[in-house]
Amino acid sequence: MKISKLNFQSPQNILTKNYSTKKKHNRKYFVSVIGLGYVGLPLAIELAKKLNVVAFDINKKRINQLQLNIDKNNEI
Repeated sequence: MKISKLNFQSPQNILTKNYSTKKKHNRKYFVSVIGLGYVGLPLAIELAKKLNVVAFDINKKRINQLQLNIDKNNEI
């Protein structure tokens, strides 16, 4: 699975976006994973196979690399 299916964010974006959008009788939910290290990234990828996932990390360089499908930790 390509990691580009995940929605990677830095903490600054938490307050600027509404991640749960309500529709008339249908709601769209997101699961959040905080920290994209040795545990968080594989967890986010597995959850994204079935659920909508928003993944956060405080390291902007890490976010940028993951958005480019680069994982220096070789977790994927």
